Amino acid sequence: MHRSIPAHRPFLVGLLSAGLALTPAVAPMVSAQPAPAAKPDAVYVYSAGLDGLLIDRKDAGLLRALKMLEPRLSELPRELDQPQIPAPLIKMVWDILIHPMTIQAGPIEGAKDKGAFPGYIQLTSTQTSSDDAVRIAQTLGGLLETGLGEMQEVAGRDGMKSADTPAGKAFVGTAKSPAGGSFIIGLNRAEPPAAPLSFGLPEGVKPVLSARFDFRALTPMFDTAFAQAGPGERAEADQFKALLTDSGLYGPDAMIISGGLGLAADRGIGVIKAEGAAKSSKRIGMKPENPIGPAVLKMVPADATHVTATHVDLAVLPKMLRDIAARAGENVDPIDEVRKETGYDVEKDFIAHLGNTAVIYRSDSTGGGGPASLVGILALTNPAGIKATLDRVRGDINRVGARQARGYVRVKQWKAEDVEMQTLTFPGFPAPLEVSWTIEGSNLVVGFTPRTLISAVGQIRSGKSSILDNRQLAEMAGGKLEGLASLSFNNTPRSAAGGYGLLSVGVGALANAVRSPIDQERDPGLIMPSFADLTKDTRPTVLTMRWQGDDLVITLQGDRSMLVNAAGAVGSFSGVLPVAAPAIALSTLLPALGRAREQARHVRSASQVRQVAMAITMYANDHKDAPPKSAKMLIDDGLITEDILRSPVGPANDGGDDFTFRSDKKLSQVERPSDAILAIDRAALVNGQRQIAVGFYDGHVEMLTVDELQSRLKNAANKGAAEALNLPDWMKH
Repeated sequence: MHRSIPAHRPFLVGLLSAGLALTPAVAPMVSAQPAPAAKPDAVYVYSAGLDGLLIDRKDAGLLRALKMLEPRLSELPRELDQPQIPAPLIKMVWDILIHPMTIQAGPIEGAKDKGAFPGYIQLTSTQTSSDDAVRIAQTLGGLLETGLGEMQEVAGRDGMKSADTPAGKAFVGTAKSPAGGSFIIGLNRAEPPAAPLSFGLPEGVKPVLSARFDFRALTPMFDTAFAQAGPGERAEADQFKALLTDSGLYGPDAMIISGGLGLAADRGIGVIKAEGAAKSSKRIGMKPENPIGPAVLKMVPADATHVTATHVDLAVLPKMLRDIAARAGENVDPIDEVRKETGYDVEKDFIAHLGNTAVIYRSDSTGGGGPASLVGILALTNPAGIKATLDRVRGDINRVGARQARGYVRVKQWKAEDVEMQTLTFPGFPAPLEVSWTIEGSNLVVGFTPRTLISAVGQIRSGKSSILDNRQLAEMAGGKLEGLASLSFNNTPRSAAGGYGLLSVGVGALANAVRSPIDQERDPGLIMPSFADLTKDTRPTVLTMRWQGDDLVITLQGDRSMLVNAAGAVGSFSGVLPVAAPAIALSTLLPALGRAREQARHVRSASQVRQVAMAITMYANDHKDAPPKSAKMLIDDGLITEDILRSPVGPANDGGDDFTFRSDKKLSQVERPSDAILAIDRAALVNGQRQIAVGFYDGHVEMLTVDELQSRLKNAANKGAAEALNLPDWMKH
């Protein structure tokens, strides 16, 4: 007989599903190896725990500090006055997380019990001693029995118990493993632990993290979840299914992603393989048939401190944005919205001229290897086309800068050392920014400073010594730099030097976090190695992506110290932060550009309303004070042309006239001409513009907000105006 799990025991359900919840954290560390004899799990995640991950001597202090977190966490419930969180429970969860752990999940073929979970989930944790494993298993067993009733011994499995639940059969118990005592908690399965899978790591390199996700095998489980969607959730479920399909995560052709991270004697090695990735990758612009050739890498100096080179087809970007908007239920074209706001057609003015190779690097020769040395290179298919667009952008920025920024922002076009370039400048303001760009051959080249750009162009023109001559890079890339879909290189010894100070501050925070206000003996001591020790014999980080047929293989090699890699990442990131400055500067200009265009539309709209009002007055003077009954009469009398009746923000999206005017009153009947509305840019109103041009009987024109217009319509001088001007019903209240 099934028993329901009480609502106050959500921990049991949460622990059973922890495997699926934790998998995204290790998804970036995946590749493939030949399948074992038994059918592989649809989801497999292995962690060697803290002792396996932090084996380098440089990480000894970090390992010691992290192990002190558990007693500190156990003190918090009392300090925070939360006694309902028992310290033994905190210790149990912490022991599971820091020790070797395997999570396995997958579908169960032929499962027919209605309401039962159509698969299995199993968590196996290897503890320091068999006694610890028994202790955790007994604690979990007691919690399960509280909710499910007495559990039964499993025949032939010493230390294993089970109980029936509405979702299936729950298991908890201990098992022997090669590394020591283990405990198991599972739903619908409790297999004895096996040796961790390495998924394509070199022979002799043990995994510290490994994972496999077979999305083809997971598809039936997704189908079960989709089938349970209610009538009101069906559309959302279908959208999510389409998103998963497009991403290669659902269906018979879905990807199988697997791989591992291991620590060799002198380096860390990671391998990732995405089987069948070609189909979904093409949707985001990654194509197997477009490897990076030597000509691309020759544009990068040999002394580069950071390089990212990749092939990507930006032509897919508009479709991706439109698909995202459609799935979000937005009935707008994002590309068209950009065009309306800025006047630029992203597809025609930019993307149509771009190639599919992008390179970003920093180097000593372009500026000392720091942020000021940053260079970006983008291949072009139509250099003349992008030049015309950039010239137009320069003109717009200069006009807006002169008007909105009082001349403090300007794009300068000039020539220095045989390089024609444009530079973003801030005349009269000490802004530390001179981002510059030029077109060199069939490439758009951008430099953080004019000198950086000149050096980058010199590298492209000479191409003599390049990153291809960097022996350390080639060695960490597996000995060759051909057939690459993408390459990323970080000179970790250099960037770790830049990140050492910031990481030391973070490590100081960890040290204080594990110290106890009540136990003065608990202190992690020195966590961070000395600068000389941390940066000694440090290896660079190299990530390569290659296509093997329809499969994408990613290989990562770097230093095996986690602190070294953390310092390198912090240093590299902090070095890139100043790159945000140009984006910030341009982000202030783009709204100004949009406002300038909006102001131009306002001026045109007001001018056209004024011309319509003047034409009505002239018509009335010639027709015994009678206003025209239609705009056609004004055109026939030659008082206006047809284009005057087309709003700069039209056409009106409700199908009505762009401009309307009152034809129900003689001009002599208007008592207060300065308050009485005669004509309006109706398209601006119905199309949602913030300000609407409104013309009055005395000839003046005002730009009014919707609220201001509604207030004017309540004036006695405008009785019947909303109806006569054919305004929307919501304006008549």
